[in-house]
Amino acid sequence: MLSTPLILKRSFIAFGIFSLLYLGAGMNLVLYLDRSFSIVLVPVILFAYYRTLIFHVFRIHPRAMAKIAWDEQSGQWQSWDNKGNHCFLQIKDNSIMSNFFVLLNFKKRGRCNSVIIFIDALEENNFIDLKRLLLRYKRLRNE
Repeated sequence: MLSTPLILKRSFIAFGIFSLLYLGAGMNLVLYLDRSFSIVLVPVILFAYYRTLIFHVFRIHPRAMAKIAWDEQSGQWQSWDNKGNHCFLQIKDNSIMSNFFVLLNFKKRGRCNSVIIFIDALEENNFIDLKRLLLRYKRLRNE
């Protein structure tokens, strides 16, 4: 299961959700905070929105995760970024799964890397296979 890498595509669901989230945060800053705070915090929110778009929605940053795969022989996750760099990852127990998205938290060289995969970022069969693999992995970890 998942021996071939899953290619992560752009997610329009993620674009809508993150756009609404950051728009709401920006509106709250402008409407309810003092102007001096708004002048400082609005650019911070815009920068965070930009980073979220290029890493998690459109995946165009060179270090953004482009492919993931589970290697059954080594028992490890693998990832590739947009530059083609390959690394082995260790999945953390706090990864989240739902019907619409999967949030994978990985440990790589002591740092936490996260990738959110919405249902439209993969082919439907691949999304279901990913959820099955995570369920199987969590069961094995709990035994």
